[in-house]
Amino acid sequence: MLNPSSRASGLSRVVSWLGNGVATVVLVVAAGCGQTANDPAKNANPPAAGTASSTVAIVKPVPKAIHLSVRQPGSLQAFEQTPIFAKIAGYVRKWNVDIGDHVKQDDVLAELYVPELVEELKQKEEIVKQSREAFEVATARVSTAAAQIKESQAGVFRAEKSHQFWQLQLDRITKLTTSVLDPQTKEETWNQLQSAAAALKEAEAKVETAQASLKESEAVRRKAKADIGAAEADRDRVSALLGYTRLKAPYDGVISRRNVNRDDFVQPPTGGKGEPLYVVERRDLMRVLVDVPEMDSAWVGKGAPARVRVQALGGQEFSHTVARTSYAIDRTARTLVAEIDLPNPRDRLRPGMYVTAVITGEHQAAWALPATAVQTQGDVTQGYQQACFVVQEGKAKRTLVQVGPSDGKFVEVLRKRSQSATGVEAWEEFTGHEEIVANSASVTDGQDVPGK
Repeated sequence: MLNPSSRASGLSRVVSWLGNGVATVVLVVAAGCGQTANDPAKNANPPAAGTASSTVAIVKPVPKAIHLSVRQPGSLQAFEQTPIFAKIAGYVRKWNVDIGDHVKQDDVLAELYVPELVEELKQKEEIVKQSREAFEVATARVSTAAAQIKESQAGVFRAEKSHQFWQLQLDRITKLTTSVLDPQTKEETWNQLQSAAAALKEAEAKVETAQASLKESEAVRRKAKADIGAAEADRDRVSALLGYTRLKAPYDGVISRRNVNRDDFVQPPTGGKGEPLYVVERRDLMRVLVDVPEMDSAWVGKGAPARVRVQALGGQEFSHTVARTSYAIDRTARTLVAEIDLPNPRDRLRPGMYVTAVITGEHQAAWALPATAVQTQGDVTQGYQQACFVVQEGKAKRTLVQVGPSDGKFVEVLRKRSQSATGVEAWEEFTGHEEIVANSASVTDGQDVPGK
């Protein structure tokens, strides 16, 4: 049998460190150590109120990354889905693909027939042809006018030389004495000079006329060129409208709907409404749409790891990341839409399939405690309160706390309720030096914590 001193030494403290770096002091109370089973008087006495009768682990708040998982149902959707409508009214001449057919970009899905547009295009092409011919004529007239300018300038040169000749003749005759030449010769020379001067003015006028004709011809040519541009633009407009008679695939994809038959009369939808002739879906890449509850939306962002489980494929899982989110919360459903892009090289994933997505987010908590250190009390009518037991002067004191997110193992603690010396209560930040009971269910308010 152990002596009393041995029983007194049964109270010991063991200091250990948890794997997450939280310092924990384990107090082992060896009350009753050394008692024997045949000592009924001692075994019948229960532990006194307010004393510890079991192991109490003490922890301190530590900074920690809390990993949050959001598990929500979702659905698969084609990465792109394009309804094909008619741009112009016409009759369906033929259709080339049906539902389930794979198509390549620019493949012709169906062809329409619009006879009045065909005739109009022929008229526009004829107008373009006439405009080009008119331009050629105008260009030739410009060349003719330029040649006439050169010819007129040559006439001016001849008239100038003739005028100079007769001027010299008249000057020579004037210097001679009257005995040599009679007055009649002088008068004839003067008349020739006047005629040469008139011819010079006429030649200069012809140059001006030719220059004006050139400007006029150039203006006609510019108009003819503009007429060609207008005619070609008008022709191209009609040609573009005729191009809409060939309904083409916008990208590589699969036909999911067909609402067209031969000789159907189709026309553009009014007011943005109407039945599409075809629906093409791009399925080499699929979108997973997940509605994330508002309370979890802060931890779900672009790049967050995600696992997608497809029930129709025997529960096969695909690992990827969140590609984008709607950012805004839907006011009716109170959810955030998160999208995950999944490659679909073998076309096994189909639009509309039901999936379950698990999205993992990370939150860097300023201070965190084990989830067992925080207890929640209350109900939906009275509200909920979170509290932990802070060791003060050797006793466990129940203290209200404000908490953040939790991953089930750890919970972020934001502030604790404290009371000043004057009795005024207020919220204050955690410092990391607080000693807190790790398992709040193992103690009661005011219970002794041995060794403290």
